[in-house]
Amino acid sequence: EAVADLLRAAGVTDVYDQMAEPEKEALLASELTNPRPLVGGRAELAEATNDVLAVFRLLRDMLASDPQAVGGYIVSMTHAVSDVLEVLLLAKASGLGPGREGPLEIPLDVVPLFETITDLKKGASLLGRLFSDPVYRRHLTFRGDFQEIMLGYSDSNKDGGYWMANWALESAHQALATTCREHNIDFRFFHGRGGSIGRGGGQASQAILAMPAVSRNGRIRFTEQGETISFRYARPEIAHRHLEQIVAAMLTAMDNDQCGFECHPDMKRIMENLASNSMAAYRSLIDHPRFWGWFRQITPIDHIGLLPIASRPVSRKSGQSLNFENLRAIPWVFSWTQTRYNLPGWYG
Repeated sequence: EAVADLLRAAGVTDVYDQMAEPEKEALLASELTNPRPLVGGRAELAEATNDVLAVFRLLRDMLASDPQAVGGYIVSMTHAVSDVLEVLLLAKASGLGPGREGPLEIPLDVVPLFETITDLKKGASLLGRLFSDPVYRRHLTFRGDFQEIMLGYSDSNKDGGYWMANWALESAHQALATTCREHNIDFRFFHGRGGSIGRGGGQASQAILAMPAVSRNGRIRFTEQGETISFRYARPEIAHRHLEQIVAAMLTAMDNDQCGFECHPDMKRIMENLASNSMAAYRSLIDHPRFWGWFRQITPIDHIGLLPIASRPVSRKSGQSLNFENLRAIPWVFSWTQTRYNLPGWYG
C-alpha cells in the first residue's frame, strides 16, 4: 500500500496495486534504476505510508552510525519477486540509497521469508527469478553476492500440519541451497524455529546435523524465543552446554564423511506421498465448516488475542474479524496448549 501511494504521489501510476506481477516487476526495476528522487519532501502521503517511511529513515540513520547495526530486512509472507523489490524502492525513497555507485547502492540485505507450504515449494523458483533479475542482481553484487533466506517453521505447520511442514522445510532447504550455488551466490539460512514441536522445536544440534548436504556452508542463523530462552539460557552452565552442542554440530556438519548421506529417491517419493496424505487429513479438519466455531468455543483464543504478551499482534490483518487464515501461529499453538490437545504437534 505504501509503494502504491508513493507511485501515485510521484505521478507514475494510480493502479500499481491492480497490476499483474510482471508489470509490477518492470515498473519497480525502472524506478530503482532511475537516479531521480521518487517524491519530494512536500508530497502528500497517507499516514500509513509516512509510518512505513519513518521506519526506513530510522534504518538509514542507524546504518549511517554503524553499517552492522541492522541484520537484514525480513519480508514476511514473501509470495513474489515484487515483494522483495518493493523493499528496495522504499529504502531508495527514504534516502537509504543511492550511493556513489548509482541508485542500487542500498546498504540493506533483503531477506525473503517462506512460510506457507505453497511458498516453501515455490521458493527456489522465486529465488531463481530474483537472482536472474538484472536490478536485484546489481543489488546483490553491491552486497557481496550474499543472500540470507528465512524459513518459517510455525506458519508452515499451521498451514500444512506437522508431517507436511517438516518435509516441505527439508525439501525447500535443499532446493533453495541448490539454487544459490547454481547462481554463485553465497547464502545463509535463517531458521524461524519456535520452542514447541508445533513450531519446529526440538534439539538444535540434531536439526543442524539433519540439514541437506548442499546447504552446509558453515553459516547459520536461528531464533531462540519464548520459553526456549529460560530453558536454554537461564543457567550459565546449561547455556554454555547448549552453545557447545550447536558449535559442535556445525563443525560436524561441515564434514561430509560424518554427514554426507542423502535421502534415497525411493524414500523421497514415499515421504512426499506421506506428507500429501497427512496434509489432506489435516486440512479436512481445519477447513471443515464447523471447525472455526468449535475451535473458538473450546480454546481461549479470543482471550489470548487480547493479551499484550507476544512480539506481534494475534492477527496479520488489523481491524478485521479473526479467522484461521489471518491468525498468527503463536496464538494458534498457545490456544491448543491451554486445552492440552497440543494438536499442532501431532495431527495428521
